[in-house]
Amino acid sequence: MKRTFMLLVIVCVCLPLLLVACPFALVAGLAGAGLLGAGGTDSSPFGAGAGVGGPVIAQHALEMASHMHQGPPEQYDVVFDETFPAQALAAWDTVCGHAGCAKALNGNLQCVPFVVMAYGWSGLSLPGVATAIQWWDAYAGTKQPGWIEVPDGSGLPIPGDMVVMSTPLFGGAGHAAIVVDVKVPHGTSEGSVTIAGANEGSPLMTLPLTTGNVLVPWPNYTVMGYVHHIPSLPADLPAGLPNSAYVGMAVEDAQQANIPVRAFVAQINQESSYNPVALSPAGAQGIAQLMPDTARAWGIDPYDPSEAMWAGAQHMAQYQATYGGDYRKALAAYNAGPAAVDSALAQAGSTGRDWTTFLPAET
Repeated sequence: MKRTFMLLVIVCVCLPLLLVACPFALVAGLAGAGLLGAGGTDSSPFGAGAGVGGPVIAQHALEMASHMHQGPPEQYDVVFDETFPAQALAAWDTVCGHAGCAKALNGNLQCVPFVVMAYGWSGLSLPGVATAIQWWDAYAGTKQPGWIEVPDGSGLPIPGDMVVMSTPLFGGAGHAAIVVDVKVPHGTSEGSVTIAGANEGSPLMTLPLTTGNVLVPWPNYTVMGYVHHIPSLPADLPAGLPNSAYVGMAVEDAQQANIPVRAFVAQINQESSYNPVALSPAGAQGIAQLMPDTARAWGIDPYDPSEAMWAGAQHMAQYQATYGGDYRKALAAYNAGPAAVDSALAQAGSTGRDWTTFLPAET
């Protein structure tokens, strides 16, 4: 999850992110839709009231898991060290009404308080449940506005989602944990989902994800699916976007990179329709349609939507800075490369024509 958890080092990559889209058509299309101003900027905020996104929840879960280890009698990770985040413990104390609630005591940390603590530390409250499996019913349908359930096999999780499992063990209490990393299956290659939680065999566990998006748990467990929080999105996003959690991810990454939110959200929709395993005839891969060399330069997996979206937004930010804040030129460079944009600008300067007409017809 380099978009959130890597030490950010600004790298000067000038590799074109070649796409199957025509640079001229893409730039003209977004400008014609009113998504790019004359200088390539928009005014879409992502500020107060927007809600917390999955990366924050996942980051908190990872921080908590790093302070946990196994303990008797089952040798599950129920013990935490003295530097366990105080913010997490405070969130649980608020929920249970007093300090030192039994289910979160050191040596007896259970999966439900772990999840409650991670979300509570992130500013989100969850419905009160006695057992983890009860969360699956609590979020069914429209019971909890702003939340949706994604049944196992029907879609992909994103970091920050809660995964809920059923099991006949432990009185049928079930199990819940937090998704912290997703490797998306593509082609015939399986993916994986890494979860953080308490009362597991390890604070962090990586489970196989089949090409049918079915998560394979440990024996005697069945994955019900994922519970996903939908952060409030800007009201002026472009029309025609898919009902996808990745739209919120694009909003967050655009805000983090300080690039126009509406334009970037529309850009990803134009290029991949938010498909994390998209592959263009030119070889551009994943949700952000990165070429393999570009993905390697950023140190990310182009088929990991979390990493790829982050890299796409950061790459756009670099190009936007290169072209004086002009998002149209940055977008053209993202598709055709900066050399093509510089050439188009030079030709336009000598003819008086619109520089976009000198962009290559296709890449």
